[in-house]
Amino acid sequence: MYNGYPVDDLTPNGARRLGIEHVGAVGIVGRGVLLDIAALYGEPLPLGTAITPRQLEAAERLHDVRAGEGDIVLVRGGAGPHNTFLLGTGLHPACLSWLHARRVAVLGRDADSDVHPPAAGFVRWPEPIHMVAIPYVGLTLLEHAELDALSMDGAEGKRWSFFITASPWRFKGATGCAVNPLALF
Repeated sequence: MYNGYPVDDLTPNGARRLGIEHVGAVGIVGRGVLLDIAALYGEPLPLGTAITPRQLEAAERLHDVRAGEGDIVLVRGGAGPHNTFLLGTGLHPACLSWLHARRVAVLGRDADSDVHPPAAGFVRWPEPIHMVAIPYVGLTLLEHAELDALSMDGAEGKRWSFFITASPWRFKGATGCAVNPLALF
């Protein structure tokens, strides 16, 4: 799986050592940064669009903010619940290097983190953000978050960084769970 733990630690009864209960015990707390890609275009991205590092950096420039070490970076494509596993916006695999270089701690999205259908040429790694970011980059993923209200609040106050907290449920052995992130300006 990651951190030297074998995939055999994931059993039909749950994860033996890397369950969400460990994250739930301490929670997720830190500086949040909203990279509002939809704001770059004035509308939601078309479903199936792959978000690139260039767009992440354009959102930083648009809002005069920079994602950095330890940040909880939220990326808004704007289509939210209209995204599906068959057709949805997500990060292009090139964003993995960008996230790693910035030493981002948590990646949050208003959809799945991976683009659907998968980017061309990624047959072996159809969900590279999940398949690489978690075990090799060490990222925690927060997905399908409601980011529209956060975008409106950010635009109103001209603030794109904030304090954010999320407290996962302590389901022993689960590999994920629902959370209710709270952003405070």
